[in-house]
Amino acid sequence: MRRNFKTKIKIAVPAVIVIIVSIWFFPFHPDFKEVYSTYSNGSIKENTPYWICIKDPEYEGFFNVSYLDKYHVDYSEWELDKYTYIVTFGYEMTDVKYSYSKCLNWGLSVIPHHYLGKLTLREPKDDLIRIYRLRKVDIECAFPDGNDDISFVS
Repeated sequence: MRRNFKTKIKIAVPAVIVIIVSIWFFPFHPDFKEVYSTYSNGSIKENTPYWICIKDPEYEGFFNVSYLDKYHVDYSEWELDKYTYIVTFGYEMTDVKYSYSKCLNWGLSVIPHHYLGKLTLREPKDDLIRIYRLRKVDIECAFPDGNDDISFVS
């Protein structure tokens, strides 16, 4: 009987480890919808980020809603209390994902709540600013503090 218990432990422990690691690296792909696009009329410069995320009307950080004023983006009808908006500059977004492994701050909670996003963008670059809406999730770009995790497709 003792031998049977040890065998079960030898199977259960690695199984639990595999499950935890799988969840840790599992990429979440939230559904998104393009809700707005406008020509930038040349306002997209070399130092413009590939993308930013707008998720909170009260946020006063580096990229808040007023950052879009210089691009003449109309955000008057955005529902920032219900949705997160991703703004791309010169590229069409084909995918967005995030995972627990790319959590930016755990805080005091067991489940992370602030993620570094990874986008897939379609080349070639154009002069459009595109706005995508997705369910409320606290996702961020790495710019200006680091390099964004971006893939390009043709």
